[in-house]
Amino acid sequence: APRRRELHRLLAGVVTDEVERAHHLARGAEAPDRDLAELLEQGAEHAARRGAPQSSAELLDHARRLTPTDAVEAGRARTVAAAEQHSAAGDGVRARAILEELLENLPVGPIRGRALLALAKARMDDFDASAALLEEALAQPESHDRVNARVESLLAEIWSNRGDRTAALEHARVAVTLAEQAGDLGLLSASLGTQGLMEFFAGNGVQSEVMARAVKLQGHADSTPSYYVPTTQLANQLFFSDRLDTARPLYERSLRRAVERGEEADRAALLFHVAHLEWESGNCGRAEQYTREA
Repeated sequence: APRRRELHRLLAGVVTDEVERAHHLARGAEAPDRDLAELLEQGAEHAARRGAPQSSAELLDHARRLTPTDAVEAGRARTVAAAEQHSAAGDGVRARAILEELLENLPVGPIRGRALLALAKARMDDFDASAALLEEALAQPESHDRVNARVESLLAEIWSNRGDRTAALEHARVAVTLAEQAGDLGLLSASLGTQGLMEFFAGNGVQSEVMARAVKLQGHADSTPSYYVPTTQLANQLFFSDRLDTARPLYERSLRRAVERGEEADRAALLFHVAHLEWESGNCGRAEQYTREA
């Protein structure tokens, strides 16, 4: 093991790829190191932007392992980030385990709010449990508008799935207000997309004006998962309006984005919708192909 760590350190001085170098540095380290933990966190961010959430999650796991015990807040933040990346890579079980362990002793505050939001996403198999986590997240002191906007958007989805369109629309509108207050154009884009979809489900028709604004801002929504970008939300509205040929290229655009970004959970969900669309279009062979892939 010591020799293997030494070789990783030597390789870190040779390779030129930033993410590869970070992996070698992580595997060559044994004791906590503040600077190295920060460097690995940066490498994880780079990997996530490059469409490699699994690599990002691994680097963040190393970063939190190498975070000194006195850097408590940094360690907690990296733990939440690691869970988020594991979830993006499709490992919801791992994400849930990390977050549940962290939350056992996590004090109230903004990091707890972010952890509760991440766990709520991992618990979408149980709407009641997920909603309770989100309500607790909203109650956290000093929680940022960015986090609360994401919480409200997810609550909108949950209430929609529960069948309460009025509550869903109220949460979606609050999410837009919070995103505007935060000044985050990417978050605003996603929130507008959610509002447009909830307006549609409430019986108000395809939200052309809201969705046009959302899609226009989508270039800023780099951190938004592909299932929740406005092109997907607009495709849903068009699909459920029987405008199948107009919805198809939007779904396919979102699906390509999910593949490029390594978002396995989003990819599966989008494949389900594309398969459904092709079935409704009478393209049974393509529907079967997409279903098997999903």
